[in-house]
Amino acid sequence: MTQVRKHSSTAGFTLVELTLAMAFISLLLLGIALLTMQISVIYNKGLTTRAVNEAGQLISADVKRSLDSSKSIAVKYAENGGVPTGGRLCTDLTVYAWNYGKYLNDTNAFNQFQTGLGPAPNKPIRFVKFPSGGIDYCTAVHGVYPDVPVGANDVLTAGDVNLAVHAFSINKDSGGAYGEPVFGDTSGVQRIYQISIVIGTSEQSILESNVDGCKAPTNRIDDQYCSVNRFSFTARAGNVE
Repeated sequence: MTQVRKHSSTAGFTLVELTLAMAFISLLLLGIALLTMQISVIYNKGLTTRAVNEAGQLISADVKRSLDSSKSIAVKYAENGGVPTGGRLCTDLTVYAWNYGKYLNDTNAFNQFQTGLGPAPNKPIRFVKFPSGGIDYCTAVHGVYPDVPVGANDVLTAGDVNLAVHAFSINKDSGGAYGEPVFGDTSGVQRIYQISIVIGTSEQSILESNVDGCKAPTNRIDDQYCSVNRFSFTARAGNVE
């Protein structure tokens, strides 16, 4: 009787097939990793831009509201001479004070809290507001401005992306120190102001020299956490007597 030998038709993967499969899986994982990194960059960039825009809109609305409800004769603007390290805007009842991002940690910055008072007397002033209390905070007496009170309220906080004001202007270069009278206002008590504020991240190494934008990114971190925007608006003072 003749015996028939049966051969198994099952065979394993060849070395070439295993190598190709591993290479494909490696490329797939690499692609997923790169895609995840790119999504993370876009997400963080969006958060940074959103934080800057929200801060700019908040400050613009607050300043506009104060100017709109102030007498024009009460509006004053002050900054230290030479290269300004900060500034102040005084309205009827509210005073705004700020230091520019480059000088936040400078002991010679324009605005300093009173020394030794409050829970954080040496906290950098980014952009704060406080009631005037009848004091002219925008006029120097013998070259010295009144101290910013420790209880001043933060309008701008550092946040997760370390925000700061980089520039502030209020039509001081045209129409006199307090702006031009409103057209048709024969009393001269109403005035229109053009205000421009530059707000952004305060990391100086990733900002342009004129602090009006971000440098070309040298790495992903720079691109994620740098955003600068200019906010311009118009306010009308003198509506309230």
